[in-house]
Amino acid sequence: MNCLLKSLPNRYGVARSQIYNRTNVLGIVTVKRDKNKAYVTADHIKLLDQIHELIQQDYTLEASAAAILGQPTRQSHETPVPHSYS
Repeated sequence: MNCLLKSLPNRYGVARSQIYNRTNVLGIVTVKRDKNKAYVTADHIKLLDQIHELIQQDYTLEASAAAILGQPTRQSHETPVPHSYS
Protein backbone atom coordinates (compact mmCIF):
# COMPACT_ATOMS: atom_id res chain seq x y z
CA MET A 1 0.00 0.00 0.00
CA ASN A 2 1.40 3.38 -0.97
CA CYS A 3 0.52 6.53 0.94
CA LEU A 4 0.43 10.05 -0.44
CA LEU A 5 3.29 12.05 1.10
CA LYS A 6 1.17 15.15 1.60
CA SER A 7 -1.21 13.17 3.87
CA LEU A 8 1.53 12.37 6.39
CA PRO A 9 1.47 15.65 8.36
CA ASN A 10 -2.07 14.78 9.42
CA ARG A 11 -1.09 11.20 10.29
CA TYR A 12 1.67 12.36 12.65
CA GLY A 13 0.35 15.75 13.71
CA VAL A 14 3.45 17.60 12.51
CA ALA A 15 4.34 20.21 9.90
CA ARG A 16 5.18 19.16 6.35
CA SER A 17 8.78 20.27 6.90
CA GLN A 18 9.11 17.69 9.68
CA ILE A 19 7.96 14.96 7.31
CA TYR A 20 10.64 16.02 4.83
CA ASN A 21 13.27 16.09 7.59
CA ARG A 22 12.29 12.59 8.69
CA THR A 23 12.24 11.12 5.19
CA ASN A 24 15.65 12.69 4.48
CA VAL A 25 17.31 11.41 7.64
CA LEU A 26 15.91 7.92 6.99
CA GLY A 27 17.06 7.99 3.37
CA ILE A 28 13.53 7.51 2.05
CA VAL A 29 13.10 8.21 -1.64
CA THR A 30 9.50 8.87 -2.60
CA VAL A 31 7.75 7.28 -5.55
CA LYS A 32 6.33 9.77 -8.09
CA ARG A 33 3.00 8.92 -9.74
CA ASP A 34 -0.28 10.52 -10.74
CA LYS A 35 0.97 13.79 -12.22
CA ASN A 36 4.15 13.76 -10.09
CA LYS A 37 2.45 13.28 -6.72
CA ALA A 38 4.88 11.82 -4.20
CA TYR A 39 4.07 8.58 -2.42
CA VAL A 40 5.81 6.48 0.22
CA THR A 41 5.61 2.70 0.42
CA ALA A 42 4.25 0.58 3.28
CA ASP A 43 7.85 -0.14 4.34
CA HIS A 44 8.53 3.60 4.47
CA ILE A 45 5.43 4.10 6.62
CA LYS A 46 6.77 1.52 9.08
CA LEU A 47 10.04 3.48 9.34
CA LEU A 48 8.18 6.77 9.73
CA ASP A 49 5.96 5.23 12.44
CA GLN A 50 9.07 4.06 14.29
CA ILE A 51 10.82 7.42 14.09
CA HIS A 52 7.65 9.20 15.21
CA GLU A 53 7.39 6.94 18.25
CA LEU A 54 11.02 7.58 19.24
CA ILE A 55 10.67 11.33 18.78
CA GLN A 56 7.61 11.21 21.03
CA GLN A 57 9.90 9.61 23.63
CA ASP A 58 12.21 12.66 23.43
CA TYR A 59 14.83 11.16 21.14
CA THR A 60 16.41 13.61 18.71
CA LEU A 61 15.76 13.15 15.02
CA GLU A 62 19.31 11.95 14.45
CA ALA A 63 19.32 9.57 17.42
CA SER A 64 15.97 8.15 16.32
CA ALA A 65 17.22 7.50 12.80
CA ALA A 66 20.42 5.95 14.12
CA ALA A 67 18.44 3.60 16.36
CA ILE A 68 16.19 2.55 13.49
CA LEU A 69 18.92 2.21 10.88
CA GLY A 70 21.47 0.69 13.27
CA GLN A 71 24.00 3.46 12.78
CA PRO A 72 26.04 5.19 15.49
CA THR A 73 24.93 8.69 16.39
CA ARG A 74 27.11 11.75 15.99
CA GLN A 75 26.25 12.80 19.52
CA SER A 76 28.21 11.40 22.43
CA HIS A 77 26.28 9.86 25.28
CA GLU A 78 29.34 9.51 27.47
CA THR A 79 29.57 11.39 30.71
CA PRO A 80 32.61 13.64 30.82
CA VAL A 81 35.18 12.70 33.42
CA PRO A 82 36.32 15.63 35.55
CA HIS A 83 40.03 16.30 35.40
CA SER A 84 42.05 15.95 38.56
CA TYR A 85 44.55 18.77 39.05
CA SER A 86 46.51 17.41 41.99
